[in-house]
Amino acid sequence: MSTHERDPIFESLDRLAGLADADLVGDRMPDIRRRVRANRRRRAVGAVAAAAVLAAGGLGLSQALPDQRSAPPVTERGGTPWQQIDIEAVPDDAGQVVIRYFVTGESTGYVDAETGEASDYTGPAATEVRFDGRVVARSEQDGLACDPDGVLKASTTEFHGDEPLVVNDVTGGEHTILVEASYCAGGELVESTETRVVTTEDSSLVTFDELDADLDGDGTDETVQVQVYESGTAPAQLLRVDWGTGETTSAPLLGTMERSPLEPVDLDGDGDLEVVVFGGGGETSEWNVFQAAPDTMDEVRTVDAAGGSASLSSDGGPGGWQTHLGADGFVSYRLEDPTTTQFPAPVEVRAWSLSGSTFTRSAESTSQCVTFQPTFVLGPC
Repeated sequence: MSTHERDPIFESLDRLAGLADADLVGDRMPDIRRRVRANRRRRAVGAVAAAAVLAAGGLGLSQALPDQRSAPPVTERGGTPWQQIDIEAVPDDAGQVVIRYFVTGESTGYVDAETGEASDYTGPAATEVRFDGRVVARSEQDGLACDPDGVLKASTTEFHGDEPLVVNDVTGGEHTILVEASYCAGGELVESTETRVVTTEDSSLVTFDELDADLDGDGTDETVQVQVYESGTAPAQLLRVDWGTGETTSAPLLGTMERSPLEPVDLDGDGDLEVVVFGGGGETSEWNVFQAAPDTMDEVRTVDAAGGSASLSSDGGPGGWQTHLGADGFVSYRLEDPTTTQFPAPVEVRAWSLSGSTFTRSAESTSQCVTFQPTFVLGPC
C-alpha cells in the first residue's frame, strides 16, 4: 500500500497504542548503564504532531536499483560511449528535498561476471547520490562486468520516479546534490557526475524526546534529542546531539514510526558510546544505530553475514526475525517452530557485532528459549 493510500489517523492511533504497550525504559543493560548518566526529560508533543509524524512517508537511504525504462531515441554522439545525468530536486515547506534523476546514454554493455554471457541490462553499472557531501542513496548492479567486445546500446533509466528519494534538510540555505553514475566504454568502467544546487528555507523544529549522556567519556554530558518539524505537508524527524564542547551534529530519521533515543551503548568496545534510536511498539518496531562525534553523525550499515541488507527490526510475523537489545547488545531471534503456542519456546538466536561502520548479524546461531509473560525473557532453556 502506498503512503497516499494509508489512513493517517488510524495509523497514528495504532502506533500510539503500540507505544503505550511497549516498555522503552525497562530493559536497561545493568552492566553498561553504569557508564551512562542518563537524565531523561520526556517532553510531550500534542497528539496532532505525533499523528503527523506517523502519517508521513519516509524513504530509506539505500534504494534498490529501479526497473529500467524503455529507451527513447538518443542524440547521435559519433559512435562513442557517452552518458548524461539529469537531476530534478524540489524543496518543500517541511525542510525536505525530493529528488529523482535520469541517466541517459550509450554504453558497450555488460556480461555476466562469472559466465561471460551477454546481459540485457543497458543502464548505469552503479549510481550514488550525495547531499552536501553525505551519501543518501546508492544502487548497484551485482554480478556484471563490462563487455570488451560489446556494441553500443542506448538507454534511459529513471531513478526514484515512483518513490522519490526524500532527504530531510537540517537548515535553510544552499545545498549541493551530486549524482555519480558509471557506464561501460569497451571493457572499462567510466564515471560521470552531475551536480544541482537547491535552496531551502528554515523549518520550525520542536523537541519530541531527549536524554543526557556522556557519549565521548570526557566527563561532560551531551544532550541527545529527537526533533519533529512543527509545520509542513510531510513532517519528518531529526536526531540531534548537542555536545558538551558547544558543537551540534544531526542526522535525519526516515520512516513513519515516531522515534525516541535510548541510553547510548558501546557496541564495539572502543570506549565511545553509540547513539541508539527506537521506533514503534507492540509487535512492530525498529532500531537505528549512529556513530556520533562533534563533527559527524553517521548511521551504521546493517548487513547479514553474507553482506546483504539486514535490518534491526521486528515485524511481528511468527516466522520472521525479531530484534532484542539486551545486556550483551543486539541479537536477532526467531521461533524454531513458528506455529507454537506454548512458551517458553525454543528460538534460533544470532548476535550482532559492530566493526568500523558496519553492524553485522552473525551466520552462527545458538539455541535459547523465549517467553513473553509476565515479562519478556530470552535466555537458556
